[in-house]
Amino acid sequence: MLYSSLYLALTIASTHCKMNYLNGESTEDGDFFEQASLVAALMSQYAVKHECKEPRKTSELTGHARVKEVVQGNLTHCYEMFRMEKHIFHKVCTNLVDHGLKPTKRIGVEEMVVMFLLVVGHGVGNRMIQERFQHSREIVSRRFHDVLIACLSLSIEYIKPQYPLSCDS
Repeated sequence: MLYSSLYLALTIASTHCKMNYLNGESTEDGDFFEQASLVAALMSQYAVKHECKEPRKTSELTGHARVKEVVQGNLTHCYEMFRMEKHIFHKVCTNLVDHGLKPTKRIGVEEMVVMFLLVVGHGVGNRMIQERFQHSREIVSRRFHDVLIACLSLSIEYIKPQYPLSCDS
């Protein structure tokens, strides 16, 4: 708002100086006001682009609330969303915590796992996860990576080669 008012004032002054110049009345301040109006125009463009932003993440349903809704809701809905039953989902979360997955101040383990499962199980992209869970691109990527590292740690315990490699060959 301030930038727009400044721009308007400088534009009026610049126009006044131009009119005086065209009428034969040369002013020394004409160049100054013309440059000042250019600066004001650039300032107002900057203000509109960088300072007059509307928040993007405005959904009332946060990631935690969304997860809670599914986990405490219908069994079929939970199975369709996570591709596993509720008790198995909770067991997976517990096992991942045992293998190094830690909640953050703002995101719990269940929410991290749900974001991971939606990406892996349903092929949902990062932008959709951002919108659905109201987190930034960086947060979604970091939490996905955290769950992936915990899954890799967990896989050592559960995935065993059928024919172990021998060192003799």
